[in-house]
Formats: sequence, structure tokens, C-alpha cells
Amino acid sequence: MKDTCKPLLVPCFDLNTSAPFVFSRADASESSSFDFELWQVCRATTATPGLFKPFGLQSVDGKTSCCAVDGGLVMNNPTAAAVTHVLHNKRDFPSVNGVEDLLVLSLGNGSSTAGNLRRRRNGECSASSIVSIALDGVAETVDQMMGNAFCWNRTDYIRIQVRLQIAIHEKPRLFLFSSIDFFHCSTQTGRGVFCFGIRCN
Repeated sequence: MKDTCKPLLVPCFDLNTSAPFVFSRADASESSSFDFELWQVCRATTATPGLFKPFGLQSVDGKTSCCAVDGGLVMNNPTAAAVTHVLHNKRDFPSVNGVEDLLVLSLGNGSSTAGNLRRRRNGECSASSIVSIALDGVAETVDQMMGNAFCWNRTDYIRIQVRLQIAIHEKPRLFLFSSIDFFHCSTQTGRGVFCFGIRCN
């Protein structure tokens, strides 16, 4: 990862530590213990449970290991992680002193809960609806936090989120890699950080 042409953050969930794990070019540049092969990082963040087995990977020096599943499970909206990374990464972003120096465009991968919650006959939410509520709820919470951090200045921060419409009579479908949560942050110097997670809808 240390040789990527732009600063990069990629989230996953590590089953070994039961915690989120974020791969970054900044960490990879500082220590080979946090440098991973890029193809393995991409495979790790897309290891969606039920579709792919957890993906085990090791840093290039073999000192750090991770048993990864889909990063979208814990970081469905990675904007906050990316903004925090930029604010604390003076090597790649020396001119950034605060959010007033950032221009953020966050593109969501589609909300599935708006008007689409499936209920059982007794009126309770189905298990799939609860998962959707959790994922969409986290993404919306991050959007609220970022909006507050940027004082709701829509010239410096904007999130575009599509509302997925599913007819009530339709069965749920699985679209593999149908959407990408993509974040781009620009500074006045034109540098940017890219952060993404691929989620199945």
C-alpha cells in the first residue's frame, strides 16, 4: 500500500481482534508491519459474510496479521475516518489545519431502509430489516456528525445518498458489488484521500 499514488484508507473488520481495522498508506509508509499488498487489502474489505469466506492476510514483513470481513459492516460511511485521517496526517496534508481547509464529497451506496422495511405478519421487523437499519443508521449518524463538524456548510461538505426503492411484492435480490461507498477529500493544494468500501445490496 505504501506505493499508492494517493493517500488511501480501506476499512475491514478483523475477526482476530473483534475490532475494525483500517489499512492506510500513511501507516504503510511508516512501518512495513502495516504495509499490505493492495490486492489483498481489496479482497479483505470485500469479504462479505455469506458470499465469501473471511480473508486472512499478513503485512509484508509478516508481523501483523488480520482475518478480515467486509469493511462496510462496521464502516458503511467512512467519511469520518477519512476526515480524521487527513486532519492528523501532516506528512501528506501539511496545509490542513482544520475542517475549514477541506472540501468533502461523500457518495453513499444507497439506503435500503427508506420505506422498504420488511415486517413479519405479527408486525415485527425481520432480521434483514434490522441489519439494514443498523447499516443505514450508522451511515446517517456519520453524516450528521460531519454536517455538524462543517457547520452544515454545503459548499465544503456534501453527502449524496440514493434511496433504493424495492416494491413490496419483490423478493430481496443480491447485487454483487453493485455499489461502492466512495469518499473524496480535496484540499487547497489539490491533494486528496480516497476511502471506499464495497457493499452488497
